[in-house]
Formats: sequence, structure tokens, C-alpha cells
Amino acid sequence: VEEYALEKGMNEVCGPLGFSDLEREGLLIEGFEHTNTFEEQFNFPYYQKHIEKLGYKKDVDWIEHRLFYNEEKAAKVLRLSDAILAKGKLRVVPKMSLKKFAKLYEDQFFDLLDKTYDSLYGTVPFTQGMKDLLIKNFRPIINMDYLKAVVDENNKVVAFAIGFPAMDRIFKKSNGHLYPGTILKLLHNVHHPYAADLGLIGVAPEGYLNGSAIVIYAILLKLMKKDKLEYLETNLNLETNDKIINTWSHFDSIQHKRRRSFVKEIRK
Repeated sequence: VEEYALEKGMNEVCGPLGFSDLEREGLLIEGFEHTNTFEEQFNFPYYQKHIEKLGYKKDVDWIEHRLFYNEEKAAKVLRLSDAILAKGKLRVVPKMSLKKFAKLYEDQFFDLLDKTYDSLYGTVPFTQGMKDLLIKNFRPIINMDYLKAVVDENNKVVAFAIGFPAMDRIFKKSNGHLYPGTILKLLHNVHHPYAADLGLIGVAPEGYLNGSAIVIYAILLKLMKKDKLEYLETNLNLETNDKIINTWSHFDSIQHKRRRSFVKEIRK
């Protein structure tokens, strides 16, 4: 890879990374005792030793949290959310089919995703092909109760959250194989999850001022209580992304996994 990069005029190699921030990224370096989410990959601890022996250094780290419901903290968020919604300038998009949601809000959803993730490491703007592929890949496991959007008085999306049913226990029992019985369990789990993975959360810059961020967190807390979820998995958050990491204070939480992107300068 390094020889190929040099032939192409490159001066560094970094990763592991997919082609965008929505693909698998980062080498697991802490938290091997915990199962991975559907959106993540697993590697053994010795991978890090091999990579570092080859001269690669830390570029960035992502940290992951497991969030638990706390009645007292939730009550404060729910009161704030109710007060914000009562003003009438924001509303939660009602549950509808994925087809209808995509027709009404798909472009806004991805525009806001581009906007809120623009400054983060490894992000690239969405092409139409990427949008179509993302929807196609996740359509079978989307529970519309876990696809939520907040809009302003002009029906503009100002915050959203999409979660997926946790699947680690099901695949662990089948040793990673997709048997007919495994498929049936997965389909049942879509509507009766024991936990959920937070796939994406996006809040427009003004969302931290107009309260739409609070409304989104209130929605997540309500879902946790309604479905009796054991926990939420945050997936990867850049360790420097204080804005999103600080929001987990609305929950009881543990920081249980860490992933790393490495970098190496190369020369002829």
C-alpha cells in the first residue's frame, strides 16, 4: 500500500477508514470484552502492535459510550422538551412509512447530515448514489419508531436521530451465521429490541439555541422507557467532539470502547 501511494504522489497513509464517515472506521484498541454493534468491525488486540511496529502513530481516536436510563435526569429533559414544544416553533415529525418519510424529508435529512458532520474527521459530502445505497442497506432493519426528526415552523428539519435494534446477542448465539432461525430472530428484534444502536444524530447549529437538541434527547429517553431498553450504544464519537459527548450527561453512562485511526508519513 505504501509503495502504491508513493507511485501516486502521496505522502502519508492513514486508517483504517472506509470511504466516508458512515462506513466502518477505526481500529479497536480498548474494550475488547464488549461486543461490537452492527455498524462496527472487530479486530484482535495484536493488530495495534503490528501497526505501531510498522511506524504508524495515532491520528485520531473515537470513543464509545453505553447509555442507561436515569429517571431523575430524564424528568428534567422531558420537562424542558415539553416547554420548548409548547411554544409552537418546533414539532416532532409524526411516525409514517419510510417511503413517505424519504419523499418528504430525505433531501433535508442528508443536507443536515452534511452540514453537521462537515467539520468532523473523515467525512465527505453525500452523492445521490451514497444516499440510495445507505437507505437500501439499512431498510430491512429500520424501525420507524427509531427514525425521528424535529422540524421548525417552516417544516425545515433542524434535528434528527436514527437508531437501529442491537443485534450482537443474536449473532453471538449463531456464531455469526445467518441461519433461517437467526433471520426470524432478527426480524422479531426489529420491533422488540432489547437495546439500540445510535446510528446517527444530527442537530443544526441553531438547534442548541432553539432547543431542538433537547427535544431529540427527550425522544430517545421516551423510547428507552417505552420499549424498556437496557441501554443505548452511541457508536463512534470523535474524542474531540465535546458538544456531542457532553450531551450524554443526560443519561447514566460508561465509556467502554475506543478506536483509533493511525497515520504514517511516507517518503521515497
